[in-house]
Amino acid sequence: MNKSPGTREEKREGIKKRIRMIGFVSLCLFVLYGLLIIGFGHVTKYSIADLCVVLGSKVNEDGTLSDRLKARLDKSIDLYNKAYFNKIIVSGGLGREGFEEAEVMRLYLLKNGVEEGNIIVDNNGNNTFMTAKFTAEYMSDKNYETVLVVSQYFHLFRTQLILKKLGVKNVKCASPAFYESVDFFSVVREMAAILKYLLI
Repeated sequence: MNKSPGTREEKREGIKKRIRMIGFVSLCLFVLYGLLIIGFGHVTKYSIADLCVVLGSKVNEDGTLSDRLKARLDKSIDLYNKAYFNKIIVSGGLGREGFEEAEVMRLYLLKNGVEEGNIIVDNNGNNTFMTAKFTAEYMSDKNYETVLVVSQYFHLFRTQLILKKLGVKNVKCASPAFYESVDFFSVVREMAAILKYLLI
């Protein structure tokens, strides 16, 4: 006996409803995942640490700091002056503009009162993992236990995750109160980067 058109139509509608439901649930999970990353960067608390690591960012074509990088360094300088730590790692690679990010960062810290002996330069911090790897190895060599990470709020979750995977148990985080319109895309990129790191 052939099934009635109405029955076939009901099945099609049922499939469409399931697809819509899956799409809705996926969207909710996507939003919650993004909010988790954003929230972590805003609620995380920092305290006194053995050292600080400032992750690099773009240097302008004229050699000046981008606003984002300046905000990170200003935050680290403020915490340094408040005696949250004595040592600062500046980490970054050679940018497309032709400048070593870490060296430009070092010069900015010097101009703003950080003693040269308290600055550690990592010129191979081309990505978050390389920065974390250098930091973990430096801490192991110096028998340091606590690090305070300074970066943008959306970057902190992944940075802490990688450092802990590399054996750094006590990771604190701080971010500057600096926001840009491109932050939305940065959050989405972080979401993908975290998944890639966890799955690969």
